[in-house]
Amino acid sequence: MIFRYGKELMKKFGNVIYNYFLIGFRKIDKRYYIRGYGYGLVDLKSFCKECLNDSVLYEKAKKLKEAYGDDTDNLMIHITRYVHNRLTYKSDQSVWDLPEYWQEARVTYDKKTGDCVANYEEIYTKDGIKLVGELKVGDIILSYDLKKKEYYHKPIIKIWEKGKLPIKRVHLRNGQHIDITDNHPLWSRTNQQEESKYEKTYLKDIDLTRWWKRKIPIAKKIPYEITEGINEWLDEDLMFVVGHFLAEGWVEKNGWKVQSSGYDLIESIIPILEDKDIPFTEYKNNSGVPCINFLKSDFKEYLKTLKKDSFDIHLPEHIFHKSENKLQALLDGFWLGDGHNGNYPDKRGWKSNKQEVYSTSSEQLARDIQRIGLQIGKTFHIWKQENHQGLGNKPIYRITYNPKSHFLKDFGYKDISEVSISWIEDLEETEMRDFEVKDTHTFIFKNGLISHQCEDGAILILTLARLAGVPSNRIFLNCGMMESGFGHAYITYRSNNGIEYILDWCYHYTKDLNRIFFEDKRYIKPRWFFGNEVNFYK
Repeated sequence: MIFRYGKELMKKFGNVIYNYFLIGFRKIDKRYYIRGYGYGLVDLKSFCKECLNDSVLYEKAKKLKEAYGDDTDNLMIHITRYVHNRLTYKSDQSVWDLPEYWQEARVTYDKKTGDCVANYEEIYTKDGIKLVGELKVGDIILSYDLKKKEYYHKPIIKIWEKGKLPIKRVHLRNGQHIDITDNHPLWSRTNQQEESKYEKTYLKDIDLTRWWKRKIPIAKKIPYEITEGINEWLDEDLMFVVGHFLAEGWVEKNGWKVQSSGYDLIESIIPILEDKDIPFTEYKNNSGVPCINFLKSDFKEYLKTLKKDSFDIHLPEHIFHKSENKLQALLDGFWLGDGHNGNYPDKRGWKSNKQEVYSTSSEQLARDIQRIGLQIGKTFHIWKQENHQGLGNKPIYRITYNPKSHFLKDFGYKDISEVSISWIEDLEETEMRDFEVKDTHTFIFKNGLISHQCEDGAILILTLARLAGVPSNRIFLNCGMMESGFGHAYITYRSNNGIEYILDWCYHYTKDLNRIFFEDKRYIKPRWFFGNEVNFYK
């Protein structure tokens, strides 16, 4: 039940009203400690009192009150907005080398301190793959809700430019890697048996000595939008020819000749070209291998755009929006040209269960094939083979599909599985970004890894509000569990009409007094504790 009170009644009887609502809660005495003040332990009340004893914050609070008047509702909206715009999020582990540390409000104010991703990393958006450095506020990205076990498309609501920072290359057991800072949060597994449970864990805090803790969620099938409007003439047969060309074809430097080779041309490719009235000529090379030369046609011009040489092969975005059958046809054509069945015994006599193995010298194509696999429900392992005893000294990328792979197993979540962190490599500094995703706070790297993207800001809001004259019976610092499964600190504020609203600078940023605490299910009740410098309750 929500009670509404007049503004004057709140001024006169605010303490009485709040005391009524505190029935059923017990005060937390001075034995309830948090970590703060130079790594020592301090009780909650003393911590909040000390935050108020700061002349710099007092002057800032005074200016905010002068700017926005005596209406506390308006003042609280602008204090929250000020903190949201001033701060960027960084983990306690990265700043203080502690898993949990309560930073004084003045320190938060001075540091203006997030978890970061390299600008050159790529993530899934509603329109396809996009570089992190090209993201804009409002972009709709692919996200995953670990509680609801579903994919969603969510907007980016804030971006922070972090400049150059040292990064870590996180190598995964499936041959993939991501480049992030050591304080970037990932979803790390916490249990050994039954349905996997994940919690937000900063990279530097993940225990790589425990097999289950080094496991993180990864997509095994992702949703995507099918749009056949662009180059709709690319049916399954022609997608098959395209795949074979990517494996065996070439374009001469002057672009005049587009050719392909292989013994399988006779039975598998030429009949399709004849059926589609695509002109070509036939010949054999010096080794007697059948070859074809594509003559003038739209299809020839299209092939030119896909491949410069064996090391520079790149698929246009519209390819990834074809139907699953067409994507599989492209893979089938490529496998015919440069693939094999890897299900044969190794030196120990063990079968690998590798059903499909694709080979390419193009790193970009290897990643594109891996993306296609995610869209059709196949999780590929990528192996960069440096010593292959083949022609040239460039590495070859082996992309393998094992239907019995651990990366395809079901751990209790729809369309996602798990992969282990193999090892972590230090890299040089590079331009980094941090961004906030609405509601789920997760995004998905191009390789399928599902990643996470805060109490100091809440403490600063409380401190500025109290110093600006907001009564203690109307504003509380709260700590509790969020719907997404992690702990969080936020503000509850009782407005002029007596309704208790949530003010959050970080996860669910509040732009206005429009989210009633008892109705917002994203903030799980009961709270762990709440209070201010007067008293704390639980």
